[in-house]
Amino acid sequence: MRRVVWKYPLNGGENCIKTPGLAQPLAVGWQGEQLFLWCAVRLEEPERVSYFFAAATGEILPDDYGPYVGSAQSRFGIVAHVFRMFKEVL
Repeated sequence: MRRVVWKYPLNGGENCIKTPGLAQPLAVGWQGEQLFLWCAVRLEEPERVSYFFAAATGEILPDDYGPYVGSAQSRFGIVAHVFRMFKEVL
């Protein structure tokens, strides 16, 4: 199966993203004022839903946060930390 890297915008808090196949997180970074998550996806697989949580340093994390994905610092000094959430993935 072919894989491709796609990027997805993230907001603060819980994010729901739809991808072909299960998203494999690769990197987190800022472009301008927008936080993004880059994932490897499989183009031939059916659409899946994954949940991620983005929090700035000092923000409270939800009880159901999961594995750490990555952190990135914006040009304004904001550091965002991204986690995959423990939710049912369709």
